[in-house]
Amino acid sequence: MLALAQQLRPQARLLFWLTNRLFKLEELQSLTPSGEAPEPLELGGLTFYYSGSGGDQVGYSDHYFFNLRGKLLHIEVDDPYIDNPSSDDAKNSVQEILKTLRTF
Repeated sequence: MLALAQQLRPQARLLFWLTNRLFKLEELQSLTPSGEAPEPLELGGLTFYYSGSGGDQVGYSDHYFFNLRGKLLHIEVDDPYIDNPSSDDAKNSVQEILKTLRTF
């Protein structure tokens, strides 16, 4: 497994987890804290699967999943979101970063 972390600001991190686990769309739901299936999201010409914070403003991390050559790339946004666990500003910032990812 490979894990990388990018500090976004003092209290926020973007974590990248690449494992030998095969990417299986039907298994992504079991990897989300809310237990809900992630939604497809097109960013920079790539399809990610997004799972946001849980219901009732629960402060779960946001999760993005990506099929990287058949392997699962799991991207977690660990941010306390101070006043709003679903902060649009935080989501927009992370999505701008994800749009820069390229596969070769």
